[in-house]
Amino acid sequence: MNISRSAVLLFCSSLVGCLSQSAPPDEHYFTAPLPPLASHIQPGTQPLRLEFSQSSAVTSESMLWRLSATEVAPDPENSWAVHPAHTLEERLRDLLFSQNGFRVSITSSAHLLSVRFVILEGALSHGGLARVEVVATFRPGQGSDLRRRFHEEEPLKSLQPSALAAATGRALDRLARSLSEWTVEQAGAGE
Repeated sequence: MNISRSAVLLFCSSLVGCLSQSAPPDEHYFTAPLPPLASHIQPGTQPLRLEFSQSSAVTSESMLWRLSATEVAPDPENSWAVHPAHTLEERLRDLLFSQNGFRVSITSSAHLLSVRFVILEGALSHGGLARVEVVATFRPGQGSDLRRRFHEEEPLKSLQPSALAAATGRALDRLARSLSEWTVEQAGAGE
């Protein structure tokens, strides 16, 4: 099933409204609207939007949301509790292409730090690449927030779901390492 740009934007705007109404009273919980789709996502591709928020919460949980042009509803079959030691890539590898589009919100422990990671989008491009972009916001105890954008691209061997999931998983692996190194650097600089 093809998903139009307008359907994706409608989904995202509707979901932001749902999350803002049901978000827990945690000041670090991400509720801001997501930016528009990037220009590199062309008509006919499969756009994906995800959100990964990491805050000072003790526990973490995630919800997979079904994409619909007219409504947004949580998918109870794909709701799970995530231990902080588990990586985002581990949890998303098998689910990444199970739906045409989705958004995931995760809140997990951050060891005295408040760090928010937002995966803006991933897409199957016409050039046969799986692309994932991340904006990381480091919120130190004092001073201004620090923000940096990361992105990774992975060539696709085929358009089969297993190949798509594997390619995106490899890109997420590299992003996770880059984000971890950057976060450690920022934490050390603030001491």
